[in-house]
Amino acid sequence: MSSVFRAHIFLAANATAGLRKAFAAAAAELLFRFLTSGFYGSLTQAFRNAEPAWAGIAAVMILLPLTSHSLEFAVHFMRGTPHLRTSIISSVVFTMFSSAFNWFAMRRGVLVVGDVQTSLRSDLSRVPAVLADFLRAGAQIPSIAFRNICRNLCFEPSFPCNGVVKGNRHDETDEGRTSL
Repeated sequence: MSSVFRAHIFLAANATAGLRKAFAAAAAELLFRFLTSGFYGSLTQAFRNAEPAWAGIAAVMILLPLTSHSLEFAVHFMRGTPHLRTSIISSVVFTMFSSAFNWFAMRRGVLVVGDVQTSLRSDLSRVPAVLADFLRAGAQIPSIAFRNICRNLCFEPSFPCNGVVKGNRHDETDEGRTSL
């Protein structure tokens, strides 16, 4: 499925270069991803139980795309894909979201293979609920990040997060604080 989505990305990104070149870029991407997607899926699955969880998601969203898109770039550079920059950037963005979702789903036992796998039908029936949870978790990221920044980096009592995060070191008093 990933191969088909990515082929469409390359088709759209290269459409202005002519249909023949766009379809050639899409075909190259389809073949490249068909040959490599299982390998990268297994790496994503290997990171699903990483602790702390942020290390697993960092590996999946940064390290895996870095390697796969370096190879993807080489393939398309060698074959002369016309709008290479647009194609690769679009593919990277797609990869970051799709890899994050796959990792999220795999942490919940969905879309995994091996000893812990369930039937494809069972997995597909669970995808809508997992997708809703994924979107809900994604919507909470800015709030969580803001709270963590406030908790860890609030050196000025006048910083807008003062009082927002329980336990902020400047909430109770700023006695003993010296002015610069």
